[in-house]
Amino acid sequence: MPQLDAGKGVDTGQWHVVVHAATLSARRPDGRPAARGKANLAIELELTNRTRSSSNDFATLLRIALPAIAAKTPPTSQLLLRDNSVLSSLHPKMSERIALAWDIPLATPIPDPLPVVVMSKIHKQRDNLSGGAGWFDPKPMAEVRLHVTTPDAPATLP
Repeated sequence: MPQLDAGKGVDTGQWHVVVHAATLSARRPDGRPAARGKANLAIELELTNRTRSSSNDFATLLRIALPAIAAKTPPTSQLLLRDNSVLSSLHPKMSERIALAWDIPLATPIPDPLPVVVMSKIHKQRDNLSGGAGWFDPKPMAEVRLHVTTPDAPATLP
């Protein structure tokens, strides 16, 4: 799988993705505390919708190489970083800096660097099951290895 440096972009077809940073904290990116007994792992990225319609199909865009986060587990929170609002969908040709975040058990060992896989899908005009158009068949496209910062390390690390 191709290696991608943090801060470098990749086009997945549906999205242009630039993965910037990873943070492990006792708080979610919007300032709320992580669930009891959990830490919050947030991946900061810039995302541009390359399609002609608004989309919320970004929850499975990244796969985090941790046993605590199953391959298809959606993020606990999805936020626009400009105002910490919940990210519901992105409009065509708009770039936004966002955070996808997962609550993970406090004792989870975090590798340094953390492997983050960017997923890609293909567009089908007619899907075999639904008969409609959409983005299907997720496949790994590139891997980014991120140094994980821990702004409040004593509260989050085992």
